[in-house]
Amino acid sequence: MKYMFIATVLLAVVALIACFSIAASLMAKRAERIESVIESNYSTPEQLEIEMERIVDRTIKRHCAYRLRKESSIDNNRRRSIECTRLWLLYQERELSRESWR
Repeated sequence: MKYMFIATVLLAVVALIACFSIAASLMAKRAERIESVIESNYSTPEQLEIEMERIVDRTIKRHCAYRLRKESSIDNNRRRSIECTRLWLLYQERELSRESWR
């Protein structure tokens, strides 16, 4: 009985590791496909950089909107709002540093 429990636990651990490795490989393949599509659509590195920044900006905005809608508690919304404000400030700081490079 003891060995059966150990075997079950080991099997569960192996299955979990396999699931994570499959998920990681699928995410890597998806990232490669997205990257190849973006690179084929934008001929210069500047165009590619601008598009990547737009993707990051949209992701930040969607994340903030989703997080604020997700929970209805006032305290949680206040905390999420502070988090989104912090992300927005980081975005603005990045924009300023990018403009200073030009």
